[in-house]
Amino acid sequence: MDSSCNKSASYEGAEKGVPSAAGSTNTVERPGLSVQYGSPVPNRDDICFRVRLAAEGVRAWGDHHCFIGHRIDHASRGEREGIFVEWHWDGDTFTLVNDRYGIFPAYYYWNGTDLIVSPSLNRIIRELGGVEIDGHSVGVYLRLGYYLGQDTPFRGLQALPPACTITWTNGVFRVSSDPPQPTDWSYGYEQALDEYMDRVGDAFACRPPNNGGVHILPLTGGRDSRHIAIELARHGTPPDWSVTAQDYPPNDHDDLCIAALVSEKLGIPHQVLRQSTNPVEAEIRKNGLTGFCGTVLHWYLVVADALNCTCDTVYDGLAGDVLSHVPGDQSRVQAISTALSRGETERVANWILGDRENLVRRLVPQVGNVGLRRDTAISRVAAELDRHKKAPNPYSSFFFWNRTRRAVALAPYGLLTGVPLVYVPFLDSHVFDLMYSTPWQVLLDDKFHTKALHRRYPDWKNVPFDKKRILKERGQAAHLRLRSQAGDVRRLLFSGNAPPQPRLLRRQLTKGLLHAMEKSGHLAYRYSWILPIVGYLAQLETASRGQQ
Repeated sequence: MDSSCNKSASYEGAEKGVPSAAGSTNTVERPGLSVQYGSPVPNRDDICFRVRLAAEGVRAWGDHHCFIGHRIDHASRGEREGIFVEWHWDGDTFTLVNDRYGIFPAYYYWNGTDLIVSPSLNRIIRELGGVEIDGHSVGVYLRLGYYLGQDTPFRGLQALPPACTITWTNGVFRVSSDPPQPTDWSYGYEQALDEYMDRVGDAFACRPPNNGGVHILPLTGGRDSRHIAIELARHGTPPDWSVTAQDYPPNDHDDLCIAALVSEKLGIPHQVLRQSTNPVEAEIRKNGLTGFCGTVLHWYLVVADALNCTCDTVYDGLAGDVLSHVPGDQSRVQAISTALSRGETERVANWILGDRENLVRRLVPQVGNVGLRRDTAISRVAAELDRHKKAPNPYSSFFFWNRTRRAVALAPYGLLTGVPLVYVPFLDSHVFDLMYSTPWQVLLDDKFHTKALHRRYPDWKNVPFDKKRILKERGQAAHLRLRSQAGDVRRLLFSGNAPPQPRLLRRQLTKGLLHAMEKSGHLAYRYSWILPIVGYLAQLETASRGQQ
């Protein structure tokens, strides 16, 4: 295993021109194929570059060269194949490029004088000595659960766009983006099933495991990770073992038993990862590690803790679901897709922002200001929807470029920071270009991926898939669990050792509600969804001051 896994980049050393872990690269070679990957840097806060044009001239410090992630060099693939960010400073010009989707999380700040880039929002905030919270973006996040486009919770800090190039020369800053576009669709249904399976299979030929290292597959009861497991076995590179994470209540999946069945059928050792951390503590830790951009990823920390610095290659099913099905029930997707085709973006924005407005208005005092008002959030979401309304599958396109790219991708690429190679085969350019161009009507029955798998591998028909569901918890056990979590959040915010009280929350109302939830199981059950939001806002305000 790569020995640099347990080392972090030296920022001071990088400033003096000494190569840091952020710039070191390794290669996996196969005939006609080269996979370049950066040495893992478990603490992304260690990586940063800053350049400034001042009266006395140009000053640059930090990591002059950085390559994180992996890039695939194959004759049939483009130059941005893989998931990565890379930059270089030659003393005169700074150049940064990233992958074709902008999946690898990295951020920049530019104010006309200073340019700062880093894979860590926390690091940029510390460089600036604190920043303001972006109320417009946070207003969307509170209602939607993820950030849109290049938005972050912090004013002036932006995520890298997909397929972007950034240059800085003598104070002149330029940023461009050229993301992939849909192509013409010319397949019958069964032909599309076969084409999909062929392209996914080919993706694995371009993604070999690390040389002689340990590779692990996070396995669920769903289609994507099962597809990966089957293809790895077919290519003669089955994972050394599979892991499945137990979820937090009230989520109740068949993942554990179904993943065990899949592993047994393939002869792969299987390990169950039990949650041992309080969910409130997990939320707090997850927020810091993901720069406050990740949503519902606290359950994944147990996977990251098990895999970081213990294996060399991980295969993840990122985007397999959103590309091969439609998000939501058929009638809803049909109504949204039809409305978008008619340009009714504000109407759709109002639908998807949800109906938790009353309690949000009561808890967050600034909700009446421009930044957090619902009409402002609707305008922001509608503007983003407008970019996707002409896509063959507009709703899935919106989900991919926003929820998948900005939030879900933080699991493999924001939390697995100690794994040298993390592959996402469903984002192979040939697979993506096919499925991104597939009309939503083809996927409406939500059986495309299932039919494709069973058509190619009929001996898997008798192994069921997980039926994701939320348990309708009842009784004392559920009430005790939620009351305990309300108490944990209350103590986090209002104990003697708590950080300065946040301006983003109404102190007395929040404290009173949490206290009531701690005493009443019925109230705790009814308002349990506010617990991560309340903790998030308090933690966000502390982070904006450059504190953790």
